Amino acid sequence: MQVQFFYHHSLYPIKEKLIILFYYTVHGMVIVARGVIKKTAIILFIFSFLLMHFSIPVKSSLVVLPGKLTITMPEGFPKEAITYYIYATNPYTYGVNASAIIENPPVTSLPEGYTSIPDISWVNVKPEKIYIPPNSTGKFEIIIDIPENQKPLQYNKNWEVWATISDDGNGGDLEGGGAIFKVELTVRLLIHTPSSDKSITVQPSYVLIILIVAILVTFIIIFYSKKSRKN
Repeated sequence: MQVQFFYHHSLYPIKEKLIILFYYTVHGMVIVARGVIKKTAIILFIFSFLLMHFSIPVKSSLVVLPGKLTITMPEGFPKEAITYYIYATNPYTYGVNASAIIENPPVTSLPEGYTSIPDISWVNVKPEKIYIPPNSTGKFEIIIDIPENQKPLQYNKNWEVWATISDDGNGGDLEGGGAIFKVELTVRLLIHTPSSDKSITVQPSYVLIILIVAILVTFIIIFYSKKSRKN
């Protein structure tokens, strides 16, 4: 014996109709979600398989130290240029060509209290390009030289300058194929100029010493001249 159930909209009140409609809607959503999950799982499995078997080895060539240089100038500005060094190490078994450039950072990257240097030519790097053999370290010389006519205008300044070090991206062949990416590394140069002109602050002290010595000499001369008259 087979029992059949027939649904007729007139046999159910509105509340039961809404419940039935909600049930079939949720049921349909679950079926669709299961299909999406299955497809996503299959795609992730295929992607993981390809990644494990066909991954691309990537290498960068340089290790640069220090990552930041804080340069505080002596009072009164030095007469000669200031020199610092940045070291680039090649840790691999192939040689690399490294280059360095000096540039002002974007205004949005400047820390609070710092500005860009007025003239980027005041900071230089020598040499601009070097060859670093395998497992060796090369160095770049950072030279800061402010013109004499600009020094009186540049007291109590805080500048940030970037020294960007990069390799040529040519690291030879990698085992099993792969790719070498050109990497740029930035060294932050934080430059603090003198807070005051030492020559101006020291000059009054010399005048005071000369004045005191002159007074003492005058007193001694007067004292001995009076003493000689009495004799």
